Amino acid sequence: MTSRDWPQWLLVIAAVIALSAASLAAQAPQPTPTPAPQAEATAAKLQGTQHLLRLIELQKLQIEEQAKLLEAQQEQLEAMKQLLDALSRRLQELESKAGEVTPQELEERLARIETSVTKPPELPPDVVSAGDFPGSFRIPGSDAGMKISGIVWTSLIQTFDALGSDDRFLTYSIPTAGTPEAGKGKRLSLWAGASRFNFDVRTPTALGQMRAFIEGDFGGQAGAFRLRHAYGQYRSFIIGQTWSTFSDPDADHADVDFEGVNAENVQRQAQVRHTRTLRDGLKLAVAVEYPTASITGGKAVNQVPDLIGRLVWQLPRDGHLQTAAVFRQVRGELDGRPNVVESVPAWGLSASGVVPVPRWYEKDRLIFQVNGGRGVARYINDLNSAGGQDAIFTADGNLRTLQAWGYYVDYEHVWGEQHWFGLPLNDLRSSLIWGRVTVRNLQEQPGNAYHKTDRLSLNLVWSPVPRVDLGTEILWGRRENKDGSSGTARQFQLRARFLF
Repeated sequence: MTSRDWPQWLLVIAAVIALSAASLAAQAPQPTPTPAPQAEATAAKLQGTQHLLRLIELQKLQIEEQAKLLEAQQEQLEAMKQLLDALSRRLQELESKAGEVTPQELEERLARIETSVTKPPELPPDVVSAGDFPGSFRIPGSDAGMKISGIVWTSLIQTFDALGSDDRFLTYSIPTAGTPEAGKGKRLSLWAGASRFNFDVRTPTALGQMRAFIEGDFGGQAGAFRLRHAYGQYRSFIIGQTWSTFSDPDADHADVDFEGVNAENVQRQAQVRHTRTLRDGLKLAVAVEYPTASITGGKAVNQVPDLIGRLVWQLPRDGHLQTAAVFRQVRGELDGRPNVVESVPAWGLSASGVVPVPRWYEKDRLIFQVNGGRGVARYINDLNSAGGQDAIFTADGNLRTLQAWGYYVDYEHVWGEQHWFGLPLNDLRSSLIWGRVTVRNLQEQPGNAYHKTDRLSLNLVWSPVPRVDLGTEILWGRRENKDGSSGTARQFQLRARFLF
């Protein structure tokens, strides 16, 4: 090749290189751009999936709420079914007895229902009623029913002679002649401490109806609030504080005085009681109850509960007869000898009742009660208030029980249709009540020891409208000591009661 041909070869070589570079460039892979509409579709799909997940979560919560609601409705339906079954059984029972009820008996039953509505609840029933009960309301947010009841009680009391109390007639507190207390003069009292209120709650459960009842008043020392009743009830079982099984609150004399008759048995105490129907019109109750004793010269050290049993026979026209027995241990510690304990057995008997006497007058009643035994003075009203009458510690340190008896009789007369200055006196009634308490004194007792009290009262009570009664009463009492010394007292009372 000549020097003249060199530029031409350079041009050929440059052209070959250029063509090779172009070919390589054409064969290299190029990136493919993503179209804009496809990216927007992908984002939309993601948003839709999240929305569906939120909807599924909301549906799950709604399903859980519906399940809870269905469960609550099922429980309500079950309770309604139990109520309907009970009502159906009761309806069948009433239909089966419908032909046996005379118009007179029907009228008497309606009168009893009206009386039970206006009378404050005292004695717990043997079986708790199912469902709602008269005067109750449903507690919001629960299936329990509650009834609130009570009495507003105001008394004006004029005491004419020496007496240990100004607001009630305490027979045991009458001072005997010759003592400093016998010179106490006349005085007047106006008080409302006997007012009370109570709560009655009944609740359906898987085991049946349960009941709770609590009541208190302001009749304690210096008007202090005190507990009267506090018990729970399931069917025929009662646990808590209420009238003793040895008592008979259905022997409900219409005495105006808040203290009541000296000889009556109206003890309230803690207990466990079971009641059973032996046959139509006959019931048996057994109980273990609070065992304390009131001892002169010592204090009680309780160990064995009081064991009590009673029988109740129902009579026509709301009458009844009751017998009861109590067996107990009186156990105490002598004053001045700590930890030296003596105990003696004790027992008591009681008979009481309400006997209609329509032969004398259609609505008249005879009410009575006899209580007594050894070491059971705390079950007799006046002796329980006096204290120290169950037993005494003698000078040689021996514990001896006292024998005591109390009894009263009450004739209750309904005056019938009467009018006075244009006012209807169709619910006007009177009671004449006499009671006596006697203690068989021991030789070791001092001369001023309680031996006997008598109490006589006559009243007139009028209920101008239901749930209101106005009463007036005159009272006379006498106390006699072991040595024969005695004293008397008189009192006059006016009472107004409003039941709610």
